Amino acid sequence: MPEQIRTTEKKKFIYDTEFKEWINKNPGIIKSFKEFLKQFYSTPDGDLHAGLVFQVNDLRVELLKRSNREGGLNLFSTFKITVDGISFFVKAEKEQDVSQGFEEFRSTRIAKGILQNIPWVEVIESQLGYQDSEGRSYFVSKWRDLKTVQEVLLSGEAGADEHFDLRNKISEIRRLLSKLEFFDVDKKNMFYDPATKKIILYDLDSLDQKVGV
Repeated sequence: MPEQIRTTEKKKFIYDTEFKEWINKNPGIIKSFKEFLKQFYSTPDGDLHAGLVFQVNDLRVELLKRSNREGGLNLFSTFKITVDGISFFVKAEKEQDVSQGFEEFRSTRIAKGILQNIPWVEVIESQLGYQDSEGRSYFVSKWRDLKTVQEVLLSGEAGADEHFDLRNKISEIRRLLSKLEFFDVDKKNMFYDPATKKIILYDLDSLDQKVGV
């Protein structure tokens, strides 16, 4: 995955070069995303819920999760953003915490390397990671229109053997990634492709911020 890194004393920015080229060819996307953020952060908390959809020009944004610190201060929000039939996972933060976009991009890259020789698992491709000294952070990765492993297991659609197999695979993934203190390696952050029997991981991060060095 070709990538570029730009860092200053106050900002860290890393991106996939093909994604950057795509953004350059579609300059209206950034403007629409900024307009969406203004709408989102001005929406009363009581009106925000998973599944809420915003439409800004050609940008369709579905709120996946909004997480709050104790006391009600916003920690992060995650979205599925779709434009021209292409979808992305986006995590946006307004204040510093363990999960930050630049670090998550690098952590995801390392996880991909750890798991690259296992045929039944993939790590979804990171597209952009950004964080600055003011606490703003963005992480973007590709998206798969598949059910999560959690949804598959809870729905009962997996047979007994497949259910058992998925449980074993989850345990093995966690064992391998725990060596570098990856956290949130959870069923809800794993897509499952029933055609290929593959688990696809997304939204990965590590407590060890040196993991991406």
